[in-house]
Amino acid sequence: MKPVELRADHYASKWDANAVPRPRAEINALAKRYAETHDRDALLCLCQAFHPYLMKYLIMIRQGHVPVTGVGPNPQFVNPDTKPFLKYFLPKGQALSRKNMQKVVKHFHLAFKGMETEEIYDVLMEQLVVAINGYDPCYKAKVQKSSKSSR
Repeated sequence: MKPVELRADHYASKWDANAVPRPRAEINALAKRYAETHDRDALLCLCQAFHPYLMKYLIMIRQGHVPVTGVGPNPQFVNPDTKPFLKYFLPKGQALSRKNMQKVVKHFHLAFKGMETEEIYDVLMEQLVVAINGYDPCYKAKVQKSSKSSR
C-alpha cells in the first residue's frame, strides 16, 4: 500500500506527523490564549499540535482502513480516539463493531471524490480552525451560571 504523504511544497509537509501528543493542559492554555488574543502564533502551534491527528484521518480517508494502535500487547486495537468519531457515521441502530467501523471508513473517500491528498488535508485543517475559532474557554462557567439563574 502506497504511503500517504503531503507534497514537499505543502505548508504542513515539514511538520512531524509522529510527534508525541502535547499535554492536555498545554493545549488548553494555547487554546485559551488564542481565544482571548487571536494570536496567530498560538493558532499555528495548535494546528501543528493536531497535525498527527489530521494525518491519521487523512490516511484513513485515502486508504480506507480503520487506524489501529500498532503497538503494545494488542497492536490491532482500534485507536481509542477513532471510535467515538466513527460512531457518528454509523447507521442508526448499528453497534460499534470492527466490521461496521470498516464499512464506514470504506465510504469516507466518497466525500472527497476527485480531491488530491493536499486538498483533503486542507479541508480537515479548515474544519480544525473552525473548531478552534469556536472554542470558548469560559463556556463551562457560563453554562453553570445560566443553570443557576434559571432556577
